[in-house]
Formats: sequence, C-alpha cells, structure tokens
Amino acid sequence: MWRVDRQQDDGDGIDSDVPLRAPDNTTAPHTLSLGDPTLQVGNVAEPVWDSWRSRLAGVGGGSTLLHFRDAPRTRIELSTTHPGGLAQFITGKTTLLSSLIRDDLALRTARLAAGEIAAKGLELSTVRGIDAIHLAIGIAHWTFSGESFRAPLLLRPLAIRRHGRDFEVKLLGTPFLNPALADALRDQFGIALDASAFVALADREGSFTPNPVIDRLRGLTAHLDGFTVQPRLVVSSFADVATDMVADTRELSHPVLDALAGNPTSLQQIKASYRPVSPTPQDERSPETDTLLLDADSEQENVVAQITAGNSLVVKTLPGTGGTQTIVNTIGTLVAQNKRVLVVSARRATLRGISARLTEIGLPGVAVSPDTLRRDVIKAIGRNEKAKQAGMAEVDDALVRLRRVLVDYRGALSRKDPVLAVSVLDCLTELARLALLPSAPATTARLSRHSVESMVEGAAASPRPWSVRRTSASSATARATRPGTAPGSTTATAPAR
Repeated sequence: MWRVDRQQDDGDGIDSDVPLRAPDNTTAPHTLSLGDPTLQVGNVAEPVWDSWRSRLAGVGGGSTLLHFRDAPRTRIELSTTHPGGLAQFITGKTTLLSSLIRDDLALRTARLAAGEIAAKGLELSTVRGIDAIHLAIGIAHWTFSGESFRAPLLLRPLAIRRHGRDFEVKLLGTPFLNPALADALRDQFGIALDASAFVALADREGSFTPNPVIDRLRGLTAHLDGFTVQPRLVVSSFADVATDMVADTRELSHPVLDALAGNPTSLQQIKASYRPVSPTPQDERSPETDTLLLDADSEQENVVAQITAGNSLVVKTLPGTGGTQTIVNTIGTLVAQNKRVLVVSARRATLRGISARLTEIGLPGVAVSPDTLRRDVIKAIGRNEKAKQAGMAEVDDALVRLRRVLVDYRGALSRKDPVLAVSVLDCLTELARLALLPSAPATTARLSRHSVESMVEGAAASPRPWSVRRTSASSATARATRPGTAPGSTTATAPAR
C-alpha cells in the first residue's frame, strides 16, 4: 500500500523535502509494464495459489446442492406424512418424527436416518460453523453432458434433535431458492430463475404452499428432455463447502499471502516490516494506559503488544493456556485505537467463547456476527446509549498504592542479605526442597543471626569445606570430620533424623 501524507503549509500543500516515489509493488504485477506488449508480467506465487484453489475445490466432497445422494440412510422422506403432524410442522412448531410418520417400518427407517443426519449436522455446526440441515422442497433431476444432477428446488433451515427414542424437528427461518440450482440452469440452459419470485410463490396469504413453485419450474423446463421435478419434502444435510471457499481465493494479492506462497520479494518485505516492541511492565504501567480487558501474564501481554503494533505473527497455544483471553485483550486494545477487528475461526465454538467472554465483562455489543447482525447491532446501539463515563480516578489511585506495597514486599523477599548472600525466598525454596525428601530432616534448634554469621565466616576462613559422612548404614550418628584432625578422632556427633 502506498500513501503520501500531504502537509498544510504556505505553499502548494506538498512538502518539497519529502521525495515522491513509486510504491514497491510486489503483489500486483499486472500494473507493471515492460514496454513490450508481447511480454506479460507474472507472479512467482501464482502456481502455489492455483494449488491452493485446487485443494480447496475438493474440500467437503461433491456438492449436495447439485448431487444429492437420494438414499434411505441420507434423508428423511416427509412426502407422505400424516396430515395432522404435517400441518403442525409446516407452521414452524416443534414436531415429533412419530407424529409425522405413522407407519412403523417407515418410522424405523426415518429414525435411523435422523440419527445420522443429526450427528452430521452437529459436527458441521460445531467444527466447521456450517448449518447444513435443511428441508428440501421439490427435487429436480436432469442430465447434462453425460453428468447426472439431482438438486433441491427450495431449501429451508431445520433443527433436529433427539427426544428419547424419537426425534424433534422444527423449521427455522424462511425458505430460499437453491443458489447452485439457479447457477446450473443459467450456465447449462440459459434459464434465469428469479429467487425472490420463487420464494413469493411459496407464500400464499401467510401459509406455506410449495406446489406453485414446483409447477413454475416445470413450466420453465418443459422443453428440456429428461428434466423432471418431483414434489417431495426431504430432510437432509445440504451444503456446498468448496464453492464459497474457492470464490474467496479469486484475489490473493496480499503481501502476507504472497510471502506464504514463496515470493521472495514479499517475504523480505514482511521480514523488514517486522518491528518488535517491548511492552511496558505491569508494575510500571499507568492504569490510565492499561486497555487490557482480562488478566494477562507477560507472554500474553507481549503477543497483544506485537499485534497492536501492526506486526504479523503466528501464535501457537495449547488448550487452557489463555488463548481466548489473549484474543479478547487484543480485540479490546485494537477497539480502543478506533480500529475494526475481524475474527475468523474454523470452529463456531471458538467464536461463541470469545463472545461469551465479552459478555461476561459487560461488553455484549462489541462483537457482531453475520448470522445475528441486526440483533447484535441493536444491542450495541442500546449499550452505547446507556454507557456512562466511569469514574476510575479513585480506583486507579488505590491500585497504584496497593501495587507499590506488593512490589516492595516482593522486592524484600528476593533481596539478598549482604552478609549471608541469600534471600528469604532462597531460604523458603531450600526448606521446601528438604521437606520433599524421603527422609526429611527435622530439628528444634534455633540459631541467632550472630551464630549464622559466625558459621558463614568460619566456613569462608576454612581451607576446605566440612565433609559429612555416615559411618555405617546401621549407625544412627553422623560424624563431621574437620581437615587436619587425626583419623578416628570425632569432633562432633549428632543423632541422625
């Protein structure tokens, strides 16, 4: 990115001391010219980008929006349901599967399929963040260029969960036209489907009537040989994972992506732009400048400081090591700088955890989700309207005073004695080590400071340190033999404990 900051002065508004130069373009080679129209500038990262796109195209397997696998274990057939249960189900109320399907054999097959569909839907929702369970209204089947297609016409989100030995199903949201079907008919046969018009046909005086939609598609495709539209209601998982992911990779001209793909110029640019910063220690930082929302240790604070300084980095964490609170602290710091933050995760549970942390600290309106954008924005507006400036002056003063007391106390524990050359913390550490021994030593003797200093001075004046040896395994005495004493003469004997 290239930016020229213009400064206001008495001249033409441009600082003549600042030379203007062209940007170092590393990810948009099409903007460069070699002076020869027969030569085309490329990017060395393009082959890697193509490999990324090809790998993404295979994620999730075939699209069930165009190639629905119509098998008893992959769908729940609701085309011949009981009228009483169907009326309750269509109105959006929670309905038991046994109320929709009264035949015992069909109900048993539906329950087996419901178990697999519910498990798959839970996996896609929690791990991938994809709501794949839908009610398909009408199934279109045709063949083009030797390839067979089977696609739902309308889709409506649906929730399914186990209820004892049975299952509960409930319609969610509003129906919508299968986008993959619309694209396929346009590309293959030149038939354009109006999504809003098709959805409107299914809504007649507030009641859901899918038959007009099926009849409309049949009329548009009547001239196509082998194109059939079946009036069916089918519950299954319908998702096209790869198409949207590949669409997101159409434009990959970014220095970071370029460097990851192996462009040496971009890699050098990223390395040169890395400017590590040193965060101010907690004990020295003013409370007025502390923008962390949650507690953080020194390593977590360093991560937040590097991100807010504009550095690109990768942080690897283990579960339970404070990864979520580090993300929350980073969000708070960036928002305090009037910046917008986009948080992306492969797991929906991670995003919910971040949102829950923000709610716990009284900031439910900071984070908005595309799925609940309207509700989140309304909450944010309400929170901002009711927000008041917090009076933190007295709290900050008390915090500084208490912090000074704790810092002094910690300093006193770790300060080494000038004569003994040990600190209170060293003594406590050594006592804890001795207490953990299999045969921990114990004594009731108490030595004065003068006695301890005399022992230290005597040890320093001795040519060799004292040696302690045990005479035998069964002996209950330990002899301390001083250098220069004749063998066999004992200078000190004490019971061993």
